Amino acid sequence: MRKCRAFPSGYAKNHAERYWIKREIFFLILLPSVYFF
Repeated sequence: MRKCRAFPSGYAKNHAERYWIKREIFFLILLPSVYFF
């Protein structure tokens, strides 16, 4: 139970960091393409 309870918080933090990194990369790729085309 202790392991199960502790796992989601660490996973959520890691998942959020990955999400923001993906979002930043997405905008870095998307914005230049919008300006060029």
